[in-house]
Amino acid sequence: MADILAAAGSYRTAEHFAESVVIPLAGFIQPAQLEGILTAWAENQECRAAAKMPEFAALFWTKASQLHGLAAWAEFVKRVRELAETDWYRYDELAAHIGYREAAAS
Repeated sequence: MADILAAAGSYRTAEHFAESVVIPLAGFIQPAQLEGILTAWAENQECRAAAKMPEFAALFWTKASQLHGLAAWAEFVKRVRELAETDWYRYDELAAHIGYREAAAS
């Protein structure tokens, strides 16, 4: 599944993959797979910055209850925020679901 997200060559393709593959299969994803999926999502700009992807990330989390509490979620939010060019792509809904808090500036 990480491979298809990494290979998404357009915003709409990324949204299609998330909506038709990742979200429907969320309940079957194993903890060992999550980091790869989220890393591919964050590192592929076509995935990370497609209009519906912040919403889809939150939906993915709600459908993958077996993966709640894993550190990969917070690492994902941290990474997309580092790469975000606008506030829309800060994945605030997912951050709220996981209780993500920004580290205090030093």
